[in-house]
Amino acid sequence: GYDGGVLPLQRYVTLEQLYMPEHEVEIDGRVREHLDSVPKARWLDLFNARYLITDKTGDVWHDGVFYDRQHPVSFSGENTVSVSYLPDFEATELRLLASAQPDAVHVVTRNGEGWTLTPQLVENSLYSVPFPRPARLEQVTITACVQEAACTLEGLTLVDGRDGAFHSLVPGNYRLIHSGDVKIYENRDVLPRAFMVSDWQIVGDSEEATAALLEPGFDVRSTAVIEVDPAEGLADPGKSQGGNPGQARIDDYSPERVTVHTDSPEGGLLILTDAHYPGWVATIDGNPASIYPANGLFRGVFVSPGDHEVVFQYDSRSYRTGLIVFIFSLVIIAIVSVSYTH
Repeated sequence: GYDGGVLPLQRYVTLEQLYMPEHEVEIDGRVREHLDSVPKARWLDLFNARYLITDKTGDVWHDGVFYDRQHPVSFSGENTVSVSYLPDFEATELRLLASAQPDAVHVVTRNGEGWTLTPQLVENSLYSVPFPRPARLEQVTITACVQEAACTLEGLTLVDGRDGAFHSLVPGNYRLIHSGDVKIYENRDVLPRAFMVSDWQIVGDSEEATAALLEPGFDVRSTAVIEVDPAEGLADPGKSQGGNPGQARIDDYSPERVTVHTDSPEGGLLILTDAHYPGWVATIDGNPASIYPANGLFRGVFVSPGDHEVVFQYDSRSYRTGLIVFIFSLVIIAIVSVSYTH
């Protein structure tokens, strides 16, 4: 639904700047052939990407222990890296692949114990974090590197030194659900396909929208960027509230019609993360409503407080015109053919 492929929309190509290396942005939309690492989590969250498939070409083994290197994370200063999904696996240590020595590793065990541990250098870029005793972990947080301005965490793995068993981990809120010829991860932070926000910025085009999204600290969960033609202004009484955005629920989803129920105590902006493709129209409780390009590519509709039914319907005039011309052409061909035979 994002309009990649052979002939994508211009706004799709513009939005590729969020997750593609600058020199790899191309109009053909073949994302898998140009990405060399996992995009930042907030873009996967925004794009409603629940599952992620990677290969194993960048992964490594050290002394019989496997390290998943598909999710490198750079951090510095007071920033931290956390692991949100931890398996039910008893380990005696945590091993890290990092460009420099992390300052500390904070862990919380499943029985409530908390430890702050110092990584120990094993060999070049490989660090070990021994536990006071074998434990099953509930939380892992890694703080920035000691002497470096920035540190890149390339991989981390739980190891049971008693029998050599191990379990690789993934920074962020991902869960590895399959490991074979390829690996499949579940993104546990993914945003719903339809959701509400109570704060937004108004820009003039998709280039400005992409620039706003790239600003440090932009929160895709609470804020949106909408494009409004300066000559037209807002057709709806939209005003950034910054309050409780409410809830959105998809009641019906088909290729040419999407029905969304909204329940918003203060009103807000409904975001449907389907492409803002020409031909889509919207109604709120049966009344026509304007669709604004939201977050560079998607559809945004302002809704007032209360319960509402928002319907997105594909109603392409160009398709109807083309169909009429096609039928008319068939009639002419048929008449000419009959006249020629007689």
